[in-house]
Amino acid sequence: MQNLEDVHNALVDRGFIEFTPWIYGVYKYLGQLHTSQGSIDIELTLNKMFDKPPNIRIIKVPDNLKPLAPHIGAKGSLCYSISGTIAMDIFNPASQVLACIDRATKILSLILDGELVDDLANEFFVHWDFAKSTIEQLYLDTKDTHSGYVRIFGISNTEGKIISMVITDDRLRTQKKFEKFGLIVEDVSLPGCIIETTANPYPITDGTVWPPTTLDEFIDWQYSLDTKVAGKIMKRIKAIYDSGERFALILISSPTSKYSANLTMPKLGLKLTTIAQARKYLGSCKIGVMSTIRIDDSYMVERNQPSRKNLMGKKILLIGAGAIGGHLADLLVRSGAGFSGGNLMIIDKDSLGVGNIGRHKLGYESLYSFKSIATEKQLKNSFPTANVNSSTLDVKDFPFSTDYDLIINATGEQALSDWLSVKINQDQFIPTINVWIEGPGAVVRTILQPKKSNACYRCLTDINRKSLYPAVNEEYEITLGGHGCESLYVEFPATAALFAASLASNHIMDWLNIAGTPFLRTMVIDRNYSLNTIDQNPIKQIDCPACHFTKSG
Repeated sequence: MQNLEDVHNALVDRGFIEFTPWIYGVYKYLGQLHTSQGSIDIELTLNKMFDKPPNIRIIKVPDNLKPLAPHIGAKGSLCYSISGTIAMDIFNPASQVLACIDRATKILSLILDGELVDDLANEFFVHWDFAKSTIEQLYLDTKDTHSGYVRIFGISNTEGKIISMVITDDRLRTQKKFEKFGLIVEDVSLPGCIIETTANPYPITDGTVWPPTTLDEFIDWQYSLDTKVAGKIMKRIKAIYDSGERFALILISSPTSKYSANLTMPKLGLKLTTIAQARKYLGSCKIGVMSTIRIDDSYMVERNQPSRKNLMGKKILLIGAGAIGGHLADLLVRSGAGFSGGNLMIIDKDSLGVGNIGRHKLGYESLYSFKSIATEKQLKNSFPTANVNSSTLDVKDFPFSTDYDLIINATGEQALSDWLSVKINQDQFIPTINVWIEGPGAVVRTILQPKKSNACYRCLTDINRKSLYPAVNEEYEITLGGHGCESLYVEFPATAALFAASLASNHIMDWLNIAGTPFLRTMVIDRNYSLNTIDQNPIKQIDCPACHFTKSG
């Protein structure tokens, strides 16, 4: 097992020199990275436990990397790895440290060769002074940030103290999110302005004070990014000053990010007649960098399904809130169901018993409650602004509406699935997906019927109920649990329900993104069984009693 001495000797062999003695668990060396364009002096800082990659700082940023360079911080820190991408081997720290140096050398060479310029915008917030413990926070609960003047709401704690600020287009919706923490959204009538720009933000690495500390520095930086935006900011600041306000919040909305700062202005005792005059007298005012935190519903969903269509705005009917349905309902909301005018309706007439808890998402807090109502409550607790509803009606008594964009049958009940196939194919058609578990939790399957012309659930078997698409080659060995007056049930692990919910969620998202085929999907999760039927589009059976198609037409 290697130790600190081995690391020291390995670094010395690479030409590094010990810079500081061991202090507070930090050990520093001076050395060079031998890049494609010459050797660059660096400072390397080791972590005492060798469980994190060493920090590397470029002592003097080369002139050809000024004023902007990707992966290089304002003080020369080199970002050569994404958190979690390098797993340090604590038993071989010397080898790992050398590997990190090699990685850093490669990244710096790419930067010097101009191949990573586009990365600058993506790492902007690394430089936007998040390290300051006193930085103020601005929450953003609106996706649409168009240019204009806005009012800023305050967020106060139980003592009535304003602890942060929020921009929202729906105060009541935002209040639902903060009241979970005992916080109140208050109208404090603070002025602000939102400035849109087509320019992505880049940090300054040429030695200029960063981040900007005065309005002048902020405007100069903005001018280097977008000359038009600099003028817009001063125009808005002047208007706020002319209105008698002495505080202003500036939110910049760029294609890749939203960032903000606040400004406190003095009482000058004179009228500012021009933009130039406003710049002259207000330019030295202090700018406070703010941490902008998006809490809008769209952001949560976009992070879950980046660059893909989601369920926001869709009306979804989920039949069954059992083991599969409980987990699936959670995944649906995380994919946008119930947001932006959409709705998730959950139907289940059964109650949660003790025997259900082992493999259900609900726990003892919901014991003997209706599964549908308890699932709705749990979802609203986790996602307070989601439009989730529930019904305890028998699904056959539920008033179906053509407003639904998708019906999901997560009951796993064959007879109900057959009935549903008849319902949607002989009445008004609605796209439907069935998800179920086969055997002793050995297989999970989904079938999607996006159009009436596609095969339905009942089309998977012939007229005599013989399977046309058997999932596995082997016969299922079914074991029944339960005793006495307790209902018998098929024993299978809780993970089977998770697999089924995940398979259904992925299938639904594929369908939304025009990739719903193959319509029949199978996942074998028990290694005692082997796959028989590959994923495919099943054939619509002309004698299917559910589709009601006959040979005579």
